[in-house]
Amino acid sequence: MKNRTSPKMREIPTGIRATGMRRETDSMGEIEVPADRYWGAQTQRSLVHFAICDDRMRRETALSPVIGYDKAAAIVHQANMRDLTLKDAALASGDIDEKRFDEIVDPNKMVGRGLSGS
Repeated sequence: MKNRTSPKMREIPTGIRATGMRRETDSMGEIEVPADRYWGAQTQRSLVHFAICDDRMRRETALSPVIGYDKAAAIVHQANMRDLTLKDAALASGDIDEKRFDEIVDPNKMVGRGLSGS
């Protein structure tokens, strides 16, 4: 039997407590990834090249079942064009009131609390 050596493990800070950037490599080369994220080069590259909206726009999907896709899309469009929050654009549209908006666009209800079945 040949004497095999194990690959050397590098100490790469990753996770919630990590700060700064780390270098990741894929078939396209190197790219910097935020150290507090668990994804690698391909995911980071897709976020850079295929970013179509920011976080405030992703919540639009919660409004669609309540006010309809067309109205929700118009609200997102106005928020983007006028650099408003989704809430400000929704309230300005008159299609939903503040109380109902807060009930619907609640991140805890939208994604749960990190526990299965929540």
